Amino acid sequence: MDEVFGVGTVELLVVGFGFLALVALVVAVARRNGVVAVSDELEVPADPALVEERVFGPLGSIRGAAMTRASAGHVSLSCRRTPGWAVVLAILLFPWGLVLLFVKQEHVLQVRIATHGLGSLVQVSGRAPKQVALEVGETLQRRLAPADGMA
Repeated sequence: MDEVFGVGTVELLVVGFGFLALVALVVAVARRNGVVAVSDELEVPADPALVEERVFGPLGSIRGAAMTRASAGHVSLSCRRTPGWAVVLAILLFPWGLVLLFVKQEHVLQVRIATHGLGSLVQVSGRAPKQVALEVGETLQRRLAPADGMA
C-alpha cells in the first residue's frame, strides 16, 4: 500500500469519509433546527386585555424560549443557543476548541397586542429557532380560535 505522510491510503480514506459524514450531519441538523424570520399580523375581534390574558401565559411556557414582559401588551421571547459551527470546531479542535462552546447566539421574537378597530391586532416579528416560531404560531391559533369565545 502507498503511504502519504507516513499514513496509509486506506486510513486517509476512512478519516476523510468520517469527516464528510460529520459535516453532512451538522448541515442536516442545522437545516432542521434553523432560525427563521417571522413577520406576521393577526386581527382578533376581542378586547386587547382579553387577548393578552389568553396568550401571554402560554407563551411563557414555550420550551427553549425565555419570556420577558417589555410593556403592557408587549412581550419578548429570547432564545440563546450555541451555533452549530462552534460545536463542530469544538470537536475538531478538542481539547482547546471547548472554549468555543461559550459562543452564544441570541434571537428575539416580539409579540405585541394593540387596539385595532373594534378588536385587537396581534403582531409577531423577529427571529427565532424554527421550533419556537412554530410553537408561537400554534399557541396563537389555539388560544385565539373563534370557538374559544373570542368572537
